[in-house]
Amino acid sequence: MAAIASAKSSSFAILFAFRYYSALVMKIILSLLVFLGTVVFGEFPTLPALAIALWFLFAYELFFRSSHRLAFREFLLALYGLNYLLAPAITYTFPDHLVSYKMKMPRDEYFELAIPAMLCLRIGLFAIKTKIFDVPYEAVRLQAHINQRVLKGWVIAGIILSFVFRYAPTELGFFVYLLSLIRFVAAFALFSLDRKKYRWWVLGVLFFEISKSIMGGMFHDMAMWLIFFCIFWVYLAKFKLWVKVSLASIAVFSFFVLQLSKSEYRQKTWFGNEEAGLEVFQEVVSKNIAAERGLFSQANIASSLTRVNQAWILASTVNHMERTRDFQGMNLMSRYIEGALLPRFLAPNKITSGSKDIFNRFSGHRIGSNTSMGLGIFADGYIAYGYWGALLFGLGLGLLFAVVFKIVERWAEISPFFILFILPILNYAVRPDCETQTTIGHLVKSVVLYGLLVVTYKKYFTKEVSFERKERTIPRFKTVP
Repeated sequence: MAAIASAKSSSFAILFAFRYYSALVMKIILSLLVFLGTVVFGEFPTLPALAIALWFLFAYELFFRSSHRLAFREFLLALYGLNYLLAPAITYTFPDHLVSYKMKMPRDEYFELAIPAMLCLRIGLFAIKTKIFDVPYEAVRLQAHINQRVLKGWVIAGIILSFVFRYAPTELGFFVYLLSLIRFVAAFALFSLDRKKYRWWVLGVLFFEISKSIMGGMFHDMAMWLIFFCIFWVYLAKFKLWVKVSLASIAVFSFFVLQLSKSEYRQKTWFGNEEAGLEVFQEVVSKNIAAERGLFSQANIASSLTRVNQAWILASTVNHMERTRDFQGMNLMSRYIEGALLPRFLAPNKITSGSKDIFNRFSGHRIGSNTSMGLGIFADGYIAYGYWGALLFGLGLGLLFAVVFKIVERWAEISPFFILFILPILNYAVRPDCETQTTIGHLVKSVVLYGLLVVTYKKYFTKEVSFERKERTIPRFKTVP
């Protein structure tokens, strides 16, 4: 028997190694083909072509791993790669009159910084092993079944809190906002329990988010939660390749049209005389789709890429720092940490989220009170220690994410259901255009808040399971400790 078990173990090991290395070889071959294609047919120089190939590798991993795990690390890399690799590689090829925000670095110098920085981010993300993204959904379904009433209450409470947080004091308002995001956690959990029965719950939550975004003219939250739902849905349903291709095509098209339309929509509703609503939004979208110059004209592509090109801020910051040599070491980061973690009564002089002073001082640009831009993690790293600082901060951000994943993994030992809290934790933190202070603050405060919810729910869950065992109302399930 021992010999048979050993033979089976060896067979599984060989099969796993074969599948792993064959997939690795396939990724290398495809990335090489993309690199050669952009050089030969796209006439891209070597380093921009390498950047595009690296972004393709991230997108490939997101696309093909999404059926086997919750591909949030892969999504984060693809999103950062879109901003720091793909968008600038294409932007450098456009004539100056089409580029609103120009790259103030020589092309090759920029990619000599951006490519290693992105690789450092990836190393940090995968440095600590975690099982959090391989969700045991049988266990999640059990606990969703036991606590359906609680989850429904969370959906309703989250929607109510999404209105309340605007009227709460600033320090408290952020926690109320974080707490309101439990509506997504609860709706997604119900959806995982019974997709047919609870589809209207999750669609209702998403429709509420879309309506709120259209009325306010701010679409970041809407876009992020729609993407999160698609990642979650693909993992649950294990879609075939053609379905995933269709969903990806719809997502890219919708994102492209939204990027073209949102500025005009805001102009009409914020500064014009038209009232915000679906009718005006639909009118703007239809106008852009039916434009005479063509939806996918070079001007439209340049305009859309400009809005996802966080690289121009990095390039401007590098250009400015090389001229001024005003490197800060850890001074700026310590201010970020103070602003993110300490309440104002303990740190009355802490910097505020959205402050323009730091951006105006270090980016080489000046923005007004009505404009919001963040330097981003790589620019903050360059401000600290130059080239090596950008790489170090990229690695540090990846490690910070990895630590958060391990914390949530510990929550999953109490209940696999708690894995879904990773969604609101990542909501802001995955955005490349966020200020480093906002990223750190969101991660730490959300971990603390949802950690308290985990402790509270742990006691409730024990009572619920004991009751269900006593009444034997769902004997087909086994209790997960």
